[in-house]
Amino acid sequence: MRQIVIPSTVTSIANQAFKDCTSLELVCFSGTKDQWRRIAIGDENECLTGAKIIFGLSRKIVKGDVTGDDSADSLDAVFILKFDAGLVADADEAQIYAADVNKDGSVDTLDATLVLKYDAGLFEIEE
Repeated sequence: MRQIVIPSTVTSIANQAFKDCTSLELVCFSGTKDQWRRIAIGDENECLTGAKIIFGLSRKIVKGDVTGDDSADSLDAVFILKFDAGLVADADEAQIYAADVNKDGSVDTLDATLVLKYDAGLFEIEE
């Protein structure tokens, strides 16, 4: 499991609930940062607390899908190219996470190329 969605109604997480979730990369939390801080997280949940957290998001993120339509396609590649060229100033955390298709920490033309290859059926995007 690489991603998990946690609703803002969660108030506690049991000890060791995420103990062996070493592949967890992203937590999409539907609430705010302040609500997250109020959650009582039990011991031995470092896999959860060490993951990237995006607040205000109640759905999983599809890599390559920066437009949020559950599909990585040429529209997403165009967005990524515009972002790389500095023409998109208001990209949110979820879009930036989705745009970094090759997971190198940078959103650039390589990511756009991978999205286009995926759209053409020549590449599989790893979730």
